[in-house]
Amino acid sequence: MRNHQDVVTQIEETLPPFVEGRDRPFHFEPDGTLVYDRADGPEAAEIDWEPPRPIDGFEADPEDPWRLRPLWGHCGARMHTAVRFTACGCLGLITRCTEPGVHFLSRVSYEMCQQCPLAAKESQEETDHAV
Repeated sequence: MRNHQDVVTQIEETLPPFVEGRDRPFHFEPDGTLVYDRADGPEAAEIDWEPPRPIDGFEADPEDPWRLRPLWGHCGARMHTAVRFTACGCLGLITRCTEPGVHFLSRVSYEMCQQCPLAAKESQEETDHAV
């Protein structure tokens, strides 16, 4: 199982303050899954009519699109900054690589990280430790 705690920690540390009435509330489950809290009562249909935006490096649960499972594995060179989209109140991530000689300080996507030689090395180390 991949460790997603560094991603969750970076999101929590950089998340802009919650604005009532604009931002969608959410929480993290122990496995790193991000769950948008659903509204209750008569306002639920108005607020929750559309699932939240996709987040790079997270995969929506096919049974419940308000649950997003993290795909990111551990990488000491990756830095996540959380943002909130004012139009919908959803969470977004700006991800940068801090590894010199790879994509130093450039924005990177989950797919770019999967092709990084550093990620391949860390993935192999995770496999070795699991055995």
